Amino acid sequence: MSIRIPYFSSTLFTLVTLFLVSWSGNAQAIGSEPSTRYVSATYQEFEDQFDFDGAGFDVSGRLGRHWLLAGSYAEVSAQAGDIKTDWDITSARLGYMLYEGDSVALYSGPQALYISYQDEGSMSEDSETNFGAFVTLRYMATLNIELNGELSYIHFDTISGDTLLQYNAGTRFFLFEHLTLDATAKFGEWSGFQVGVSFHF
Repeated sequence: MSIRIPYFSSTLFTLVTLFLVSWSGNAQAIGSEPSTRYVSATYQEFEDQFDFDGAGFDVSGRLGRHWLLAGSYAEVSAQAGDIKTDWDITSARLGYMLYEGDSVALYSGPQALYISYQDEGSMSEDSETNFGAFVTLRYMATLNIELNGELSYIHFDTISGDTLLQYNAGTRFFLFEHLTLDATAKFGEWSGFQVGVSFHF
């Protein structure tokens, strides 16, 4: 299995990170700890067999002290000649907090991924549900900047062969106490990037 690192996504992620670091001294709001309660609007691009892009949203909340529940939905599409492929991607996660300190949060757990896909040219349509696990690390590098990394595994039946292994590295910049700009670089079977804005509660 090869790990693809697209030049555009890695360059964009580097530029966004440098911009946020350079601007952090002028930010007016403070993020005191890694956030696990938020709603996000996102734009993403990734490469599977074709280049997909689209928009979506993420939501994450706590279930008591040690558990969290998260979900996401995205509509993405790719054009290959006369055939347009549309994917609806829905995920759900249940995480257990392995460690939570003043500046660090580490959690892991099971996840489910549902994909509905359609080829408009051939009018074929299908869907599948797959399961796996994930581990996420969040770290407040400064009062305004959170760095995060994630390892995600999904067992697939058809779309991407046997497995979908992802490595994500991201940054979150607090514009205000409850508002962040987010950027994530994705490596692995689906390599690409995601940018968005999040409201934290």
